Amino acid sequence: MIYEWKNGSRIGIDPAKAGPVLSKLAKDGECDPRAVIREAKKKSSPLHEYFEWDDTKAADLYRTGQAQHLIRCLVIRNNEKDESSRQAFYGIHFPKETRYYEPHTILSDAELSELLMAQAKKDMERFVDKYEEIRSLLEPAYTHIKQIVNG
Repeated sequence: MIYEWKNGSRIGIDPAKAGPVLSKLAKDGECDPRAVIREAKKKSSPLHEYFEWDDTKAADLYRTGQAQHLIRCLVIRNNEKDESSRQAFYGIHFPKETRYYEPHTILSDAELSELLMAQAKKDMERFVDKYEEIRSLLEPAYTHIKQIVNG
């Protein structure tokens, strides 16, 4: 088996070394993040270098992640009666970071609009790739659901 990181991943450890460790940690096919951290605490582990072990830096990174989550989860409705909502900010991926912009800022900037559209295309390609693999397994369920919906 050949292990690789997804395209666009910014993971600085060798997937050929990390993959077997993660597979070994999986119990009944499930890989528990807490088990990964326990393994990574060992300085000899191939996973060790991926994590930030300085608690001050780790706390800052954690809070940055919380702020990103906060930004990603905010949505806007035009008024109280409007049932549809839209994102308040869209994340655009740059080589070393993701920056978040309000929709009107993206729409008024040709470069940001182009970057977001390219990103959307990549997201759709990843979606298709991700679920194509298990499509044959899901096909019977899909057929059954379709029969129920169509009566």
